[in-house]
Amino acid sequence: MKVLFSAAGFLLILLLAALAGAETRYVSDRLIVTLRQGPVSGSPVLKTLKTGEAMEVLEEGPEYLRVRDSEGVEGYVQKQYITKDLPKELVVKGLEKELGRLKAKIADLEKSKAALSVELEEARKGKQSVAQELQGTSSALQEALTRTEEELKRVTEEYAELRRQSENVVALAEERDRLRTENEALGTEAATLRQENETMLRTGMIRWFLAGAGVFFVGWLAGKLSRKKNRVF
Repeated sequence: MKVLFSAAGFLLILLLAALAGAETRYVSDRLIVTLRQGPVSGSPVLKTLKTGEAMEVLEEGPEYLRVRDSEGVEGYVQKQYITKDLPKELVVKGLEKELGRLKAKIADLEKSKAALSVELEEARKGKQSVAQELQGTSSALQEALTRTEEELKRVTEEYAELRRQSENVVALAEERDRLRTENEALGTEAATLRQENETMLRTGMIRWFLAGAGVFFVGWLAGKLSRKKNRVF
C-alpha cells in the first residue's frame, strides 16, 4: 500500500513539473532581473533579463524559478519578479499597432465612401435602379465606418489608460532608485560616524590613562619629597 501511495505521489510530481515546463512567463514591468546559475542570491550571474522578455518555466520553487530564455540559456530567477500576465509595455505596443490598423481601415473606408458618393451622383443622372443599388452599398459602408469609429474610440481609450499606468510604473521605478541611492548614502554616513566614534573612544581612553598616570606620578613624587623633609628635620 505504501509503495502504491509513493508511486502516485511521484507521478503527481512529474505531472506538475510537466505543466510548469509548458508555461511561458514574462519579466515584470520596468525591471532588469538577473538570471543566476543557482537558486541563491550569491550564485554567479549568467545574464540579465529585461522587462517583457519571455521565458519557459522548467521548474518552480518557493522563491526561485528555473527557466530557459529565448536564447536557450537556463538558470534561476527570483519568482517575485516574474509574471504570467503580458507586461503593460507589450500591451501598449499591441494597442498602438491595432490603433494604426484601425486608422488605416477608416482611411480606406472614407476613400471608398467618397468614390461611391461620386458614383451615386453619376447614377442619379442615369438609371434609378443603379442609384438604389449604390445607395444601399453606401449605407452598408456608412454602418461599417460607424462601427470602426466606435472600435477606434474604445481602443484609443484603452491605449490612453495603459499609457497613464505605464507612466505611474516609471514614476515608481524612479522613486525606488532614489530611495536606494539615499539608503546607500545613509549607510556610508553611518559607517563614517561609527569609525569616528571608535576613534574618539580610543583617544578618550588614552587621555584618561595619561591623566591617571600623571596623578599617580605626582602623588609618588609628593611622597618622596615629604619623606626627605622628615629626614632633614
